[in-house]
Amino acid sequence: QDEPNNISTTVGSAQRCVPYQEPFSPELLELPRIHRLKSYHVPCQTNLDLRCFLDESYMCL
Repeated sequence: QDEPNNISTTVGSAQRCVPYQEPFSPELLELPRIHRLKSYHVPCQTNLDLRCFLDESYMCL
């Protein structure tokens, strides 16, 4: 049986996941979350510096 591996890292402020309100337009933020989810790929395609963002339930990497 393999022994578990422990991995640790340090996350700096430049590596943080931004709140979902930052990469989305005000119009998109007004939509219900289920409709916003359909557009979660757009910020990553239009902003190549965006590493990740998160909402109340999901993290987009």
